[in-house]
Amino acid sequence: MKEYAVWGIPPGEQEETLLLTRIEKGSKAIALANELMKTHGVTKARVQTIDMNECPSKLWKAGLPDGV
Repeated sequence: MKEYAVWGIPPGEQEETLLLTRIEKGSKAIALANELMKTHGVTKARVQTIDMNECPSKLWKAGLPDGV
């Protein structure tokens, strides 16, 4: 099962933050990201795909060098 989250930079902020979670369809997440940018002034909105069938520890260890 996949879940989607929308990240972006809210108006007046400089850091990216998690804006929406638990979106069940990728197309819906994209539409929501576009709406946030168009209507609410969010910049650099992006959609993250989260695969609930994959062990989360694999995601965090994938980018770490050996021995860390």
